Amino acid sequence: MKLAHNIIGELIFFLILGVALLIHQQFQPYMIIYLLLSIVSLNLQILLPHPWGDYFLICILGIFACWYPRLSYFFPMISRWVLLSASPTTLIFLMIPLIWQHNWTSLLISGAVILAIYFDFQNHRWQQLNQSRLQLLDDSFEKQAQLQAQNLALKANEQTKIQLQLAQERNHIARDIHDNVGHLLSSSIIQLGAIQTINQDQQLKPVLTQLNLTLNQAMTSIRVSVHDIQQHALTLSQALKPIIADFSFCPLQIQGSIFKDLSNTFNNVIIMTIKEALTNIMKHSQAHQVLLKFQILPAFYQVQILNDGPQNTEFNRGMGLISMQQRAEEVGGQLHIYQGKNKFLITLILPKKDFKHA
Repeated sequence: MKLAHNIIGELIFFLILGVALLIHQQFQPYMIIYLLLSIVSLNLQILLPHPWGDYFLICILGIFACWYPRLSYFFPMISRWVLLSASPTTLIFLMIPLIWQHNWTSLLISGAVILAIYFDFQNHRWQQLNQSRLQLLDDSFEKQAQLQAQNLALKANEQTKIQLQLAQERNHIARDIHDNVGHLLSSSIIQLGAIQTINQDQQLKPVLTQLNLTLNQAMTSIRVSVHDIQQHALTLSQALKPIIADFSFCPLQIQGSIFKDLSNTFNNVIIMTIKEALTNIMKHSQAHQVLLKFQILPAFYQVQILNDGPQNTEFNRGMGLISMQQRAEEVGGQLHIYQGKNKFLITLILPKKDFKHA
């Protein structure tokens, strides 16, 4: 499109120049030869390979202008065309016939050529500056958008971590209430029942009955409170999200669907197992890929953490692996570890019958 506009501009220029020659009082037919020679030279410049067409045009016009000075009238337009297509250094050849002629006309044309070079230099410089400015703006907008996205992700990640910590704290409080206060109340109710059985004092029976009712109400209230606290815990998917997001050691692939509607006890075992396994991968392996696989089988839930890191040292059960195995056994599950060539697999198995504190 730009080349077409340039050609149209040249045609208009030559048309005006030709009309000016025809209406000139001193017009002679041989003057058309200058116009035709310039048009033919420009056509040759377009047809010949770049940059040979440009040099050919300059050489032809430069040589003929030394003997036919009127060809130098076309130098400003030729200079403009060369500046659009070739290196401005080729215009030095145009100065030779102008210096050869030693007249005011050649000096004016020389000035026009120099101005064309200067304007082209300024235009080229402005285009470079404008392109650099636009590139900087694009980079700035892109970096700003990336920074905003990272900030949002960081805030969401931090919020999820806070929720996970709160959920873990709620579970810890609920477990302590259930294990300690709940067991004490259960023991008190049993002891009170024994006292009621051996009591022969009729005056104490209403008091003991009321005390038994109060203790049972307290026990029911504690169970409801513990249940409500556990209902506010995060799902397994929500709890695993920040853990997986923070793992940048190597690519991590999730296979299968993350379990839903498990008890908080099972969720905590799965979360701590995966967290400890990923930590061990970062510390002790040279893995290039980690696979986190969730599978629901007829009798149990299965979680596998597989990495392809080479094992250069003999397998040793550290405190992390022992803790994972103990957690699994506490809820009626199993933890199996397999080590092979460029393969380390941890398999967590939890029974379908969800383990819960009574």
